[in-house]
Amino acid sequence: WIVYSSGQGLVRIATHGGAPQAVVDSGTAPSWRGNDEVVYSWREAIWRVAASGGTPTLVARPDTSKGIYVLRWPSVLPDGRRALVQLHRSPSGGLNSASLGVVDLESGEVTEFHHAGTNPRYTASGHVLFGTAKGGLAAARYEPGSSTLAGAVEVLADVWQGSAGAVSFAVADNGTLLYQRGSNAAINSLAMVWRDGRERLFGVASLGSAFPRISPDGREAIVDGRSGTGVGISRVDLVTGSFDILLSGATSRGEWSRDGRSVIYRQSDTRGVWASHATAGDRKDETVLRHDSLDVVGLEIGPAGGWSVAVVAVATGDDDLYLAPTESLPALRRFAAVRNANEQKPSLSLDGRWVAYASNETGRFEVYVRPVPGPGARIKVSIGGGTDPVFSKVGTSLFYRTPGRMVVARLSGSPLQVQRTDTLFADVYDRNTAGHRGWDLMPNDSAFLMVRTPPGGSQAKVVPQWQALHRRTVPQ
Repeated sequence: WIVYSSGQGLVRIATHGGAPQAVVDSGTAPSWRGNDEVVYSWREAIWRVAASGGTPTLVARPDTSKGIYVLRWPSVLPDGRRALVQLHRSPSGGLNSASLGVVDLESGEVTEFHHAGTNPRYTASGHVLFGTAKGGLAAARYEPGSSTLAGAVEVLADVWQGSAGAVSFAVADNGTLLYQRGSNAAINSLAMVWRDGRERLFGVASLGSAFPRISPDGREAIVDGRSGTGVGISRVDLVTGSFDILLSGATSRGEWSRDGRSVIYRQSDTRGVWASHATAGDRKDETVLRHDSLDVVGLEIGPAGGWSVAVVAVATGDDDLYLAPTESLPALRRFAAVRNANEQKPSLSLDGRWVAYASNETGRFEVYVRPVPGPGARIKVSIGGGTDPVFSKVGTSLFYRTPGRMVVARLSGSPLQVQRTDTLFADVYDRNTAGHRGWDLMPNDSAFLMVRTPPGGSQAKVVPQWQALHRRTVPQ
C-alpha cells in the first residue's frame, strides 16, 4: 500500500493499482507503523489510525506548560514504538522556532533533542536526515532510545522546503537519495479569475496559505503571511497590485466586518482569542472573542443585529459549527453538529438568513445549506463531492468547489431548493487550506480571488549514496 494526503484527508492505494480507499477524513504527513497502522499529524498534534480506516487515536498534543506549541511531521522509527517529530516553541509555528524530537506512540511522551531542524526521517545507516532553516538537508547520527543527535552536518544546500517545514526528499535503505531542488523562498501568487478562466496574477511577498478575503467595496483584500517571515496579515490593493503589512506577528485568518471598517483576526499565540483591528485611524485593537473552553479556529462574520458562525476544533480532530450574535461573539452555542463529522468552511448569505458549509458525514465532503438560527430543514447542494462554499454577494446563488471545477448552484423557492447547477472554470488552484476556506468572491460575483501555487518545475535529483556527498564530515 501507499498512503498519502489528499484534499479529502488521508487515503491509501494498492501498489498494483485500483481505487483509492479512505483512511481518515482529516490529516497530513502520514507515516507507516508496520503494515496495519498509520501515524499522522493534524491540528498541531500527532494521531494514529488503522490503515483500513476507523476512529483515530490521539497520541500527543503539544504541552504548552513546557513551551511546546506545535507537533508535526511524524516519522515512525524501526522499532515501531516511537516516531521522530518536528516541534515548535512558538505558537505561530514559524520555521525559526522549529526543532527536532521523538514521541512515544503509546504513552505520548515527547522528548526534545534541542536541535533546530524540520521534517526528520530515520535512515537505515543510523542517521536522521532533516531540513535546515536555510533550505538545506542535514544529517546527524542517532541511536534509537537516545535523547540527543550527534555530529550534525549539512549534506545538501538546495532542497525544496515548504512553509510548514516539509522537505522534499526520500531515502532508500540502500542509501539512494531522491530530492527536489528548490528554495524555501518560493511564494504563492494571488490570482483573480473570471468565470471563463481568464486570470490576473498578483505576486505578494511572504504569501503563505493566504485565505484571501475581499473587502466589501472590492478594492482590496487581506491574506495570511508565510510562516516564519514575521508577517501576520498583508493587505493587497486589487486595483494597483501593491501590498503592505496590515498586522505582523502571530495573527492569522482575518475576516472583514460587514461595513469594511475593521478586520477580525485570530491571535495565533493564544488559544480561542480573536481581536478587531480598525483599517483606518489609530484605534487600539480590541478583543472581541475569548473562550477558555472552546478552540475557535474560524469565524464568519454576520450582519449587525444578526448571527455569526464560528468553527470550533474538537478533541477528535474534527470541526464543529457554533452560532453567536454578531454583537456578542463569546455567547457561542452549538449549531450544526453531526456526530463524528467534520463541519467546516461556513459562508453566510448576504441577509444572514442562511449558512452554507462543508461536511463529510457521508464519507466525503459535500456542501449543505441550512437556515440561521434555525429551526428548519437543511439542503444538500453538491452531488459527487463539494467544499469551500461562498454565497453570492448579490443574490441567493451559491458558489463552491468540486474536485476539478468551480461551480455555481442557483437556489430559490420556499422551501429553498437547488434549481440549477452550472460549471465554471477548471479549478487548478491551491486546496491545502487546513479546513479553512482558501478563496473569496468579488462583490458583484464577477470574479474569484484564488491562490496559485508555484509551478512544479524544479528539478528532481538522485544521489546513489548520500553519505558520499560529504564522506569526510558525515558522522559514520
